[in-house]
Amino acid sequence: MTTSQRQRLELEPLEARRLLAGVIDIVDVDGDPVRIRLTGPGDFDVTLTEVDQGERIDAITLFDTTSRSKLIVKAGRGPGDGYVDVDTVDGVGQELNQLFVEGNLGFLEIDSVRKINAHTTAASIDESDADWIIDDNVRSLVLRGSLEYGKIEINGDLRRAIIHGDIYQASLVVDGMIRVLHVRSDVAEDSLIFARDGIGKLLVRGNLDFSNIETNDLLGRVTIRQDVFDSVIFGNDGIRRIVVDGGVADTTIESSGGIGVIDVWNWIENTDLIAGPQGINTVFAYDIDNLTLSGPGDIKHLLLDNDPLSGFAASAHQASAYVQAEAAPSPLAASDFQATATYATYDDYLVDHPASEHPYSEKKDYNGWFISFSFGSHGNGLTFGYHS
Repeated sequence: MTTSQRQRLELEPLEARRLLAGVIDIVDVDGDPVRIRLTGPGDFDVTLTEVDQGERIDAITLFDTTSRSKLIVKAGRGPGDGYVDVDTVDGVGQELNQLFVEGNLGFLEIDSVRKINAHTTAASIDESDADWIIDDNVRSLVLRGSLEYGKIEINGDLRRAIIHGDIYQASLVVDGMIRVLHVRSDVAEDSLIFARDGIGKLLVRGNLDFSNIETNDLLGRVTIRQDVFDSVIFGNDGIRRIVVDGGVADTTIESSGGIGVIDVWNWIENTDLIAGPQGINTVFAYDIDNLTLSGPGDIKHLLLDNDPLSGFAASAHQASAYVQAEAAPSPLAASDFQATATYATYDDYLVDHPASEHPYSEKKDYNGWFISFSFGSHGNGLTFGYHS
């Protein structure tokens, strides 16, 4: 009679397993089933450590992948949170068509990846900041959570990016152009959005707070759905349009070229608008206080949307703007604004003036500069500008 012994294979901690393109199934640290799958050319190593209820993914290392390869890490239903953390994806010298991580990704370095989809960035297991370094263009970047405590560096163009949470104490640095970026919450706490070759469209649905938006080229359209505090917005070659649905305070908006439209639906306070020789075309706001406009070019229009029926003259004295330009005196005092307001006409407001008078018929002239008041809907309030 013969006997046979069955050998049992056990995974040792920190032991790497090299697999041909295919699938590996594990259980992660909180008990969720996880599948790691590579399709297309290439293969990969997985380095795991046994922790708590399962295994931690310390690293996934790619070999011989191409632009047709896809790396997908998905968490299934289990006793855990439904997410899986990947500390490192090492793709130096490698390419991917798609990288999908259903959870947090700490460190990424890869030559090329067209599409990235992850839950959020996260500190690595040694608690250092998350860094993603990509040496080529990225067609699509989606973070279903936040960009936090780290940097995404793209040495090419970023065609389209959606961040469903915050950019918080983090930076997105693009050596090429950002065509479209949508942040669905705040950009806050010393964060940076930078693109060397321009930013096409940028939408921030929350606040811009103590952070910078910068480009060495043209800044296209920037929309901030809430407030802007203690921040810098810089477009070296020009700024086309900035729309803020809240207010702006303690902020610098600057260009070495021209500034097209700054459209702020509430107040602008303690803020500098600095433009190059092309000047500033139009600034809309409800009210201003300690606003400085400067540069060698013309400042064509500053429009305040105060409600005349609530007493425009009473609110006008609170407005103060300082002009630093070659053709205009500096500063223009608050009294200048109020004095000029008495020349404006509005049928329901200054009935003592003939209805035939145009709101701009009386101008206070400062060697080519004028201040005048008009009334109406947003964009037809106080007008301040250059008169040739």
